[in-house]
Amino acid sequence: MFEAADRVWASVHQPDGPLVEGFRKERSFDKFFSSIDRVADRRFELTLRDGVSPNGLAEGRRLTIVARNQGTVLSFYQMEQPTVENITVHASGGAVFSAAVCSDPVFRGTTIVPPPDSDRQIASDADGIRIVNCLSSTTVENCHHERLLDDSIVVQHTFTSVSELLDDRTVAVENVHPFVVSSEDTLEALSQSGVRLGELPPIADYERRFSSPGSRDKPATITFAEPISGTLSVGDYIGNPETGSQNFTVRNNELRDHRGILVRVVARHGEITNNVLDGASRNPVELECDNDRHFAPKGYVDDVTVAENTIRRAGMVYFSGDEPAGIRVHLLTRRDVPDDGRPNRNIRVRDNEIETTAGVGINIENAEDVAVSGNRISNVNQLGYGPYGVSIANSQAITLTDNTVAGPSTRLQAFGQRTDSREITSSKNTFRVNGETRTVSLQQWLPVVFRFNRAVQPEPNSRYLTVRCYRVRLRAGDTTVQEYDIGADESGLRLKRGYFSPETADSGTWRWFGGGDAVTRLTLPADVIEQSDHLEMELMPVERDIRGTVSVDGADGETVRFASEQLQWYTFDLPDR
Repeated sequence: MFEAADRVWASVHQPDGPLVEGFRKERSFDKFFSSIDRVADRRFELTLRDGVSPNGLAEGRRLTIVARNQGTVLSFYQMEQPTVENITVHASGGAVFSAAVCSDPVFRGTTIVPPPDSDRQIASDADGIRIVNCLSSTTVENCHHERLLDDSIVVQHTFTSVSELLDDRTVAVENVHPFVVSSEDTLEALSQSGVRLGELPPIADYERRFSSPGSRDKPATITFAEPISGTLSVGDYIGNPETGSQNFTVRNNELRDHRGILVRVVARHGEITNNVLDGASRNPVELECDNDRHFAPKGYVDDVTVAENTIRRAGMVYFSGDEPAGIRVHLLTRRDVPDDGRPNRNIRVRDNEIETTAGVGINIENAEDVAVSGNRISNVNQLGYGPYGVSIANSQAITLTDNTVAGPSTRLQAFGQRTDSREITSSKNTFRVNGETRTVSLQQWLPVVFRFNRAVQPEPNSRYLTVRCYRVRLRAGDTTVQEYDIGADESGLRLKRGYFSPETADSGTWRWFGGGDAVTRLTLPADVIEQSDHLEMELMPVERDIRGTVSVDGADGETVRFASEQLQWYTFDLPDR
């Protein structure tokens, strides 16, 4: 079984079977092995792969060795109104249900749970219901899913990417399943950095990759009726709104205790309403534009309502994912690609009950026109990811109305926070700490960017590195305003891009800064920066004569030369803003 599987790893469970709870992630979620050796009948010795953290392992806990495959229990492709009702699944080595390029798929009353009176610990190794590039409408309702090792309900619009500009009207595109087109479709484009590029000219012709069933084909090249050379670049994404999984409804579902996301949406014109979403390693509700290099490119969210859901234990099941929140709206670009765009728009988040989160209650990133109203948020920041009810970053036109944030002073610092955002309106909100009403405020964070003159690959195909950073501190004259341990516990600042996981040796604990574009981005509290006149970094460059330039909130500061390959402190004067 292990030798034949597409992917082998292990999940960590409590002695009675449920996934472990309340752990911050260290490196990967799961346990991967360099070897699995039989030592006796039904006994194996497992050796963790180099770089895999033993976090969460303890005597008496259980491991589920997952032999995951790419297959799906029940899959539909290019069908009219496939309907799945009242089906129960107890185990799957891959995904359970999927519909791709189908019209009006319906999933109603599905149950995905481990069998009763069994010591089986999981119900499915992959997604529960996956709906990709469907037409007309989508309905998922009255379903009950527990203990999945991936996402529970996915409604997704998959794009392709431009691999070559063949002439001023023709592009070659990647072979991405299930991206399909017909000559009557009108396509749209999205930049790698998340900027909407709008509708493309009508399709004049396209070259089919191969003959396929149905009225739409997988294209190898697309020729447009008008020039597109000024609009599209190699690497940009192309989507087909006709197959956008639009007009979706996800309602009255009960989803519990997943290693993944409970409802993940990359689509438009839809609603997520009246669901019980209890227990996820990451976000119970995730609205995303996710174009990370690990998966096919996706579209964005537009005209979506998230309302009247009960959301509990976000990021508290299994190992908590990055920036866990009860509801998260975000953009994820490929490494070294800036996240300049605000592709997710016209979103309404109202009347949700959000309780007990590893990080913030609602996290809004790279979005426009988001109305957050009537939500009740309590007991946030249980794992120290952010002492706020609401977080807003790289966004604009956000309204906060009639929301309540409550919790103890040990976990809650302010009603919310904002970073690099504008047009934020707040009214009639309530903030209570230890049962006492406090002033509603949004703590402001400022972007701090380090641009290095080059990044170095120490070995072929290795990471691009700039400096090995141990500590950062802000100073006013000779007085330290704030100091941050970049390797051990960087709480109090936020690393955003251009960094790698912590490493430890005799000299201490650090993170490498780097990436192909030689840029590291982080954010710091505005009040800390306003009290400071210079920034100091304890670092060691990957090689001599690396140079770094600091900018704060868009204002450029000085450039410093790291002349020695030894560990030492360097000082940057902060720019006037």
